[in-house]
Amino acid sequence: SGDHDAHIFNRAISGLYKLDGKNALSDLLTAAQRDDAEILACALRLTAEEGSDVSAAWSDFAQDAAPEKRALIAAAFSDRKDEAAMAFVKASLNDLNQNVRCAAIPAFSKQNGADAFEELFAILKSAREREVAAAMQAFLSFASDSKLFDRLQDKLSELPPVSQAAVIESFAARKDFTKKDTIFKLAEGESAPVRLAALNALIGMVNANDLDRLIALFRSAQDESELAPLQDAIVRAANEIDPAPATSLVAEFNKANGKRKSSLIWILARLNSADALAVVINQASGKSPMRNEALQAFASGPSVTAIPQLIELIRAADDKNVKKMAMQKVIRLTRDGHGISLSDRVDYSKAMMEIAESKHDKYKVLGIA
Repeated sequence: SGDHDAHIFNRAISGLYKLDGKNALSDLLTAAQRDDAEILACALRLTAEEGSDVSAAWSDFAQDAAPEKRALIAAAFSDRKDEAAMAFVKASLNDLNQNVRCAAIPAFSKQNGADAFEELFAILKSAREREVAAAMQAFLSFASDSKLFDRLQDKLSELPPVSQAAVIESFAARKDFTKKDTIFKLAEGESAPVRLAALNALIGMVNANDLDRLIALFRSAQDESELAPLQDAIVRAANEIDPAPATSLVAEFNKANGKRKSSLIWILARLNSADALAVVINQASGKSPMRNEALQAFASGPSVTAIPQLIELIRAADDKNVKKMAMQKVIRLTRDGHGISLSDRVDYSKAMMEIAESKHDKYKVLGIA
């Protein structure tokens, strides 16, 4: 088989190189002409510590080699900083074959460090998605170099949308909060992919101070796909305050319609707010056209952090259905116990025993029924 032949060749050239060292290079170059690229990979590994003359020989070999082999050579040269290796990798950034270009990008980055900025930025300007992704991975290998990402921020307007989106994702990956204002502005821009990337980036960067700005973005969202990341960002920002401020979001819900109203019911269901949860339960327990969606939102929305607000809601509510649904949710969350300390569980159980009006409810709290 091909694998068996390659294994035999690899053992043969390894033995030859062990005996003759660099003098065996011509034999290695001949062996590497075989179709199996693994033989070339083995030969490149064997000669990895050799100097510029060997790099030049492999560069010459690559001129007539198939793209797969040119890509292997470019990748293998990533640890070489001799003149011939660096020249080959730089030239490979403009190879006619995309696989070769993509192999050359991390190699060039590794060879040149932060000095690779201009070449990597030129790749971002090309708008070729695979190469843009490879270039951004290269930039992220310098994640600790904040000045490099400041340069990217300054030159962001020069890039096509696909690359702007990739740069925004890198800001989020680095948790670079100094770029938050720039990301907010891009979330208000004209390009749909850039807006979506910006909104997804904001999820991990926002705090309570951003809530009004997020609600404004929600109100002006141009595409349904933008509502999902806005849900997550709004919930994160609002829940930084205890209890979460719900007045403006409830007002938005009351005047919204269609997908926006549907999205808001899921936001309200995830807020640590008795007022927000009351709206969700009212929608779920009445004859609202949103009843099914409100039921789903309430079933999955409130987390253990909402238990104190649910207890407050049970105490304050006049509607029996509201009390019942909130009580069932608290019992289920407390019983599951994920993320609840033992002392909190005891406190919640005591509070629920005080609220429970019937023996049946008290038994439920105790976990008997």
